[in-house]
Amino acid sequence: MQMIGLLCAFTLCAETSSAQEQLAPLEQSRILLRAFSFDRALLDRDRDGLVIAFLYANDSSESRAMRLAFEQLGADGIRNLPVNTIAIRFESVSVLLESIDTEAITAIYVPESLAPALSSILQVTRARGLPSLGSGRALVEQGVSMGAFVSETGAKLIVNRRSMQIENIDLPAQVLAIAEVIR
Repeated sequence: MQMIGLLCAFTLCAETSSAQEQLAPLEQSRILLRAFSFDRALLDRDRDGLVIAFLYANDSSESRAMRLAFEQLGADGIRNLPVNTIAIRFESVSVLLESIDTEAITAIYVPESLAPALSSILQVTRARGLPSLGSGRALVEQGVSMGAFVSETGAKLIVNRRSMQIENIDLPAQVLAIAEVIR
């Protein structure tokens, strides 16, 4: 029964944002939080709960909508762990590292607007073993661990297998079977 719910959650009819043909924040967050709930390494990595940093460049509006959606859907927690969010302006690697330490960040969400700084952000997530989440397919193809996008059949989870291994995300085969997997 749980796998039927998983299939429904990952193959929802997509509500898209017309400006970018991207999933709406609520749909993206639903898929990404559901994927996190199946991560076998979650309890080892995040014993006190998830603290997801939503990065932004100059304008926090892109990350603000996602952050609010994660807060709404994560209000009940994941696997008995609380889900908290924080907005962080990405200025440099050193500022990001300091924020990770002071705020006890356990995952990082990267919006499309930060694609030019992605290699620097991924150096941090990989060095710290923090899961990286992206706002769409292109970021996952470039190395972010997980994202959600609109496919021909609706909303879909996309994962970067190599990045997941580096960032210590362990999803079961049943989840990977219904996700698009970048190798």
